[in-house]
Amino acid sequence: MKLSPREIKILDLLSKGCTSDDISVKAEMNIHTIKTYRKNLMIKFNAQNVTHLVALAIEKGYLDDLTSS
Repeated sequence: MKLSPREIKILDLLSKGCTSDDISVKAEMNIHTIKTYRKNLMIKFNAQNVTHLVALAIEKGYLDDLTSS
């Protein structure tokens, strides 16, 4: 599956515990846009929640394994 650089950035920020509000500020994007990205990522990964989404993103190699650092 191909992800855009913005999707990967949002995944990265979610993996660091950022809320949609936090991501909105850091990415300088509207909160509704962030929520749409998050919803679409959940669908793409078939994730049940954000924790599951991050775990799947790590498993599929989109994010560095946070436990290895």
